[in-house]
Amino acid sequence: MLEDEGVVTRAQGYGTRVNNIFEYSLKEARGFTQQVVLRGKKPDTLWVNKRIVKCPEEVAQQLAIAAGSDVFMLKRIRYVDDAAVSLEESWVPAHLIHDVEAISVSLYDYFRSQQILPQRTRSRVSARMPDAEFSVAYSDG
Repeated sequence: MLEDEGVVTRAQGYGTRVNNIFEYSLKEARGFTQQVVLRGKKPDTLWVNKRIVKCPEEVAQQLAIAAGSDVFMLKRIRYVDDAAVSLEESWVPAHLIHDVEAISVSLYDYFRSQQILPQRTRSRVSARMPDAEFSVAYSDG
Protein backbone atom coordinates (compact mmCIF):
# COMPACT_ATOMS: atom_id res chain seq x y z
CA MET A 1 0.00 0.00 0.00
CA LEU A 2 2.71 2.54 0.91
CA GLU A 3 4.61 1.57 -2.22
CA ASP A 4 1.50 2.20 -4.37
CA GLU A 5 1.15 5.66 -2.80
CA GLY A 6 4.81 6.51 -3.50
CA VAL A 7 5.70 6.78 0.19
CA VAL A 8 8.28 3.97 0.01
CA THR A 9 10.33 2.38 -2.75
CA ARG A 10 11.48 -1.22 -2.72
CA ALA A 11 14.54 -2.39 -4.61
CA GLN A 12 15.94 -5.90 -4.56
CA GLY A 13 19.29 -5.92 -2.80
CA TYR A 14 18.69 -2.46 -1.32
CA GLY A 15 15.58 -2.99 0.79
CA THR A 16 12.80 -0.49 1.38
CA ARG A 17 13.49 3.22 1.30
CA VAL A 18 11.20 6.01 2.52
CA ASN A 19 10.74 8.58 -0.24
CA ASN A 20 11.07 12.28 0.47
CA ILE A 21 7.54 13.60 0.03
CA PHE A 22 7.06 17.34 -0.33
CA GLU A 23 3.68 18.78 0.56
CA TYR A 24 2.65 22.37 0.11
CA SER A 25 -0.52 24.26 0.91
CA LEU A 26 -2.82 25.73 -1.69
CA LYS A 27 -4.59 27.73 1.02
CA GLU A 28 -1.61 29.75 2.24
CA ALA A 29 -1.29 33.36 1.14
CA ARG A 30 2.26 32.75 -0.06
CA GLY A 31 2.92 30.97 -3.31
CA PHE A 32 4.63 27.69 -4.07
CA THR A 33 8.08 29.29 -4.50
CA GLN A 34 7.97 31.04 -1.11
CA GLN A 35 6.79 27.87 0.63
CA VAL A 36 9.63 25.85 -0.90
CA VAL A 37 12.29 28.44 0.01
CA LEU A 38 10.98 28.70 3.59
CA ARG A 39 11.53 24.94 3.92
CA GLY A 40 15.16 25.35 2.86
CA LYS A 41 14.68 23.74 -0.53
CA LYS A 42 15.26 24.91 -4.11
CA PRO A 43 12.20 25.67 -6.27
CA ASP A 44 12.32 25.62 -10.04
CA THR A 45 9.92 25.84 -12.95
CA LEU A 46 9.93 24.43 -16.45
CA TRP A 47 7.50 26.44 -18.57
CA VAL A 48 5.59 24.17 -20.92
CA ASN A 49 3.37 26.90 -22.32
CA LYS A 50 2.91 30.68 -22.05
CA ARG A 51 0.33 31.69 -24.62
CA ILE A 52 -2.72 33.84 -25.19
CA VAL A 53 -5.92 31.89 -25.81
CA LYS A 54 -9.63 32.66 -25.89
CA CYS A 55 -11.02 32.08 -22.41
CA PRO A 56 -13.28 29.01 -22.14
CA GLU A 57 -16.70 29.49 -20.51
CA GLU A 58 -15.86 27.52 -17.34
CA VAL A 59 -12.69 29.55 -16.71
CA ALA A 60 -14.38 32.84 -17.64
CA GLN A 61 -16.98 32.28 -14.92
CA GLN A 62 -14.22 31.76 -12.33
CA LEU A 63 -12.35 34.88 -13.48
CA ALA A 64 -15.56 36.95 -13.76
CA ILE A 65 -14.75 37.93 -17.36
CA ALA A 66 -16.52 37.35 -20.67
CA ALA A 67 -16.05 33.99 -22.34
CA GLY A 68 -13.81 34.40 -25.37
CA SER A 69 -11.75 37.17 -23.75
CA ASP A 70 -7.99 36.98 -24.22
CA VAL A 71 -6.25 35.22 -21.33
CA PHE A 72 -2.80 33.83 -20.77
CA MET A 73 -2.83 30.08 -20.26
CA LEU A 74 0.37 29.38 -18.33
CA LYS A 75 1.37 25.74 -17.93
CA ARG A 76 4.44 24.69 -15.98
CA ILE A 77 6.11 21.81 -14.23
CA ARG A 78 7.08 22.69 -10.65
CA TYR A 79 10.24 21.25 -9.11
CA VAL A 80 11.60 20.95 -5.59
CA ASP A 81 15.32 20.15 -5.39
CA ASP A 82 15.29 19.04 -9.06
CA ALA A 83 12.40 16.58 -8.58
CA ALA A 84 9.13 17.25 -10.44
CA VAL A 85 6.29 17.60 -7.93
CA SER A 86 3.38 19.03 -9.92
CA LEU A 87 2.04 20.26 -13.22
CA GLU A 88 0.24 23.59 -12.89
CA GLU A 89 -2.02 25.49 -15.23
CA SER A 90 -2.80 29.14 -14.49
CA TRP A 91 -5.28 31.35 -16.33
CA VAL A 92 -4.67 35.11 -16.17
CA PRO A 93 -6.53 37.91 -18.01
CA ALA A 94 -4.16 39.07 -20.76
CA HIS A 95 -4.22 42.75 -19.69
CA LEU A 96 -2.54 41.82 -16.37
CA ILE A 97 0.63 40.50 -18.02
CA HIS A 98 2.63 43.04 -20.01
CA ASP A 99 5.72 40.88 -20.60
CA VAL A 100 5.09 37.16 -20.31
CA GLU A 101 8.82 36.43 -20.70
CA ALA A 102 9.50 38.39 -17.50
CA ILE A 103 7.72 35.66 -15.51
CA SER A 104 10.41 33.33 -14.21
CA VAL A 105 9.90 30.85 -11.37
CA SER A 106 7.20 32.72 -9.43
CA LEU A 107 4.01 34.19 -10.88
CA TYR A 108 3.39 35.90 -7.51
CA ASP A 109 6.79 37.62 -7.76
CA TYR A 110 5.91 38.87 -11.25
CA PHE A 111 2.61 40.28 -9.99
CA ARG A 112 4.34 41.98 -7.06
CA SER A 113 6.90 43.54 -9.45
CA GLN A 114 3.96 45.02 -11.38
CA GLN A 115 2.25 46.25 -8.17
CA ILE A 116 -0.57 43.74 -8.71
CA LEU A 117 -1.82 42.21 -5.48
CA PRO A 118 -4.25 39.32 -6.10
CA GLN A 119 -7.29 39.62 -3.84
CA ARG A 120 -7.98 35.90 -3.99
CA THR A 121 -6.91 32.80 -5.84
CA ARG A 122 -8.74 29.58 -6.59
CA SER A 123 -7.17 26.21 -7.02
CA ARG A 124 -8.51 22.94 -8.34
CA VAL A 125 -6.44 19.84 -7.82
CA SER A 126 -6.75 16.65 -9.84
CA ALA A 127 -4.68 13.55 -10.36
CA ARG A 128 -4.24 11.94 -13.76
CA MET A 129 -1.67 10.18 -15.87
CA PRO A 130 0.81 12.53 -17.56
CA ASP A 131 -0.12 13.58 -21.08
CA ALA A 132 2.29 13.62 -24.03
CA GLU A 133 3.09 17.32 -23.50
CA PHE A 134 4.14 16.68 -19.90
CA SER A 135 6.11 13.55 -20.80
CA VAL A 136 8.11 15.34 -23.50
CA ALA A 137 8.79 18.37 -21.29
CA TYR A 138 9.71 16.22 -18.30
CA SER A 139 12.10 14.01 -20.28
CA ASP A 140 13.83 17.11 -21.65
CA GLY A 141 14.05 18.71 -18.17
